[in-house]
Amino acid sequence: MSDRTERAGLADVLKIGILGEVRAWRGRQEVPLGPPRQRAVLALLALDAGRLVSVDRLNEGLWGERPPAGARNLVQGYVSRLRPALAGAGVPISYHPRGYQLGLDPGQVDVHEFRAAVTRARAAESAETQAAGLRRALALWRGEPLTGVSGGELLDRLRDALGEERLGVTEECLNVETRAGRDTVLIPELIALVAEHPFREGLVGLLMQALCRAGRRVDALDRYERTRRRLIEELGLDPGPELRQLHQRILRGNVPPPRPPAPGRSEPPPQRPAQRPAQLPPGPTQFTGRTAELRRLDTLAPPEPLPPHPSAAAVEAVEAGAVAVVTGAGGAGKTALALHWAHHHRARFPDGQLYVDLRGHSAERPLRPIEALGQFLRGLGLPAERVPGTVEEASAAYRSLLADRRVLVVLDNAGSEEQVRPLLPGGLRCATVITSRDRLAGLVARDGAAPVPLGMLAGGEAVTLLGGMLGGERLAAERDAALELARACGCLPLALRIAAAAILG
Repeated sequence: MSDRTERAGLADVLKIGILGEVRAWRGRQEVPLGPPRQRAVLALLALDAGRLVSVDRLNEGLWGERPPAGARNLVQGYVSRLRPALAGAGVPISYHPRGYQLGLDPGQVDVHEFRAAVTRARAAESAETQAAGLRRALALWRGEPLTGVSGGELLDRLRDALGEERLGVTEECLNVETRAGRDTVLIPELIALVAEHPFREGLVGLLMQALCRAGRRVDALDRYERTRRRLIEELGLDPGPELRQLHQRILRGNVPPPRPPAPGRSEPPPQRPAQRPAQLPPGPTQFTGRTAELRRLDTLAPPEPLPPHPSAAAVEAVEAGAVAVVTGAGGAGKTALALHWAHHHRARFPDGQLYVDLRGHSAERPLRPIEALGQFLRGLGLPAERVPGTVEEASAAYRSLLADRRVLVVLDNAGSEEQVRPLLPGGLRCATVITSRDRLAGLVARDGAAPVPLGMLAGGEAVTLLGGMLGGERLAAERDAALELARACGCLPLALRIAAAAILG
């Protein structure tokens, strides 16, 4: 085997990723790439893998129009340190009088793999196959491109261009899926995308069509009006002719139905439906007392579900007290109260219930807001590859998805206001119950949360709770002993449950 053949075989196992943090892998082992500016050199070479990259372009990428004295030597140093890191995979960085060349097949760089996958998808005969191929291509993205590097404006321009390329393929994929008759299941994804890119009229149009075909014509018209106002207020522009024409068609009620699957083709399974999450864990089997606290929580929900398009008065009726913070010592029954109330009022939240244990006061590491947002977004039907990578973007997408829905959110075992605030829905039709050992006073002061403090149970309530677990006959026969046991447990529900379990053996 020649040296060249052996090197080519080794090169096959090296992958370079720039569609996210700039990284490299040899098989499953990550290759160390050094500091941010050194990573930038590799990224610039990988973008043009197999081709010569001039020193001038590398200088511009690293420092802009004014590279420092000795920039050529600095670039040479970065390349010299990259060479041994890549040599184990048989990938050389060759020097030429005008620049450097990465001896790598473009298909081993994720951006080129992405483009090749898009090209293959576009050549497919059916819309279903095209959409599946485009989804596979988009799955190669790991976040914002070219992160973890530092450099000049050229890198910023490349980053913006790659982001625009991704968004264009995403819009193309959604168009194809719409032609395949799957647009209504894309509503959560479209809402999140429009929240990120409110002036992207193609996405707004797709969302309007999907809403209309899902029987939400008023929501589609409202989306147009919100976009029109924002365009005028922020850019001084009216919507483009295509969006205006779509608006008129919706007003006339002549939006065409989705295209049925082609004859002879079975309809593919939906990618991810617009889900109605039902994430509540089981509530307590025995619950007693807490009448005042339950009444306080009752202000979170109207007597019945709101209609799809509530009046201003109906919205105002539920605006106050949309967030409650149940606080108390460990074992006071905060989670039991929240889940008991949530299960009892599930019907008032017809669009679903979200639940997360934030682990704020547990032996495990507290859940980060971005992790909780990821769970919620996936539970609401957003494909995993479309979940934003930052708290700000993920929170905006989450609130957009909940804007027109009536959902109950339970944030259990919260550790801090900072952990909770990104998880608060923006829509007035949602309600949030938070449990925490801390008072979270900032949520009460700044966010209008209703405090629901829990103390110990009253003596009679504690005895009743014991009776529910031990049996009414036993309680009646030993009521004084039960009261003494309740006092010994501090009348705390958790301690009472543990004691009853021990008695039952």
